[in-house]
Amino acid sequence: MKQLFISQKKAYATTTAKYTDLTTVPEGTVAIFDLATGALLTAAAKATGDFSLVVGRASGKMPLMFPEVNIKTLQVTKATYQAGATFTSKITVPTPKKGTHYTVVITKKGTVFNERNNWTFTTMATTTTAADVAKQLTAQINGNKYQLGVKAEYTGGAITITALEAGKDYEVLGADGLMGVAPTDVTNGKKAELDKADIQDLASRCAAGKGFNDTYRDGDSIYPGYPEVVDEDQYVLYTLRFAVPRVASKQRDEIVYQIVHLAVPVGSDSIAALDVILGISEPTKN
Repeated sequence: MKQLFISQKKAYATTTAKYTDLTTVPEGTVAIFDLATGALLTAAAKATGDFSLVVGRASGKMPLMFPEVNIKTLQVTKATYQAGATFTSKITVPTPKKGTHYTVVITKKGTVFNERNNWTFTTMATTTTAADVAKQLTAQINGNKYQLGVKAEYTGGAITITALEAGKDYEVLGADGLMGVAPTDVTNGKKAELDKADIQDLASRCAAGKGFNDTYRDGDSIYPGYPEVVDEDQYVLYTLRFAVPRVASKQRDEIVYQIVHLAVPVGSDSIAALDVILGISEPTKN
């Protein structure tokens, strides 16, 4: 089982939240209750017993809840938002020789089977001016930018190649007269982690855990609440991995591990409390 809870940028629940009436947990607020006592866990100490994880919904509605997290088998990891990066690379044409071919090869990384990944751009030098070669290669690259996903510009003999979309990664190589010319000022493309798009994608992968089982085409109209709303641009993600054993009626010894994700907006006051309760950090000492 894989489940995702998304909270709002609010403080952790207060002592007015009651396990006996979970509708008292405010909308978008995270609350963790000890199962043995029903008490709300706070930032005073790490959880030591099995607990229930709750994220409140609108007034009067039952919250999103995972009823039992087993403390004995619990493993918790915390990931934080990481900004993406846009690919860029510069290759400089040396003083050219007339009649020599100069070639730039651009390779798109992360392609799948039968998807094109290499583009080759070649020109023959007709002058001894590097800017003339760079101009011709730049024009060829820009003529393919919507297929390839990069654009180029030149200053003198230096060609700067930049991805059109953040997160897409490429490699630039020189061939023929540019053989052995190493690119400079290289920034690898990197997708942002735990931004809005990432959480939306994770929510779609966890949709079945909330009963959204037929999401193709009409899924957004036949399921109220699908797709899930993601309000913020940056998140912290707690991942809880655990297995709840069968204590009362045990047919076999094997236990099944489950994963619960909790997405909390960056800057939320609840993060400090959750770090302590889930054992990420130690409680503040007075």
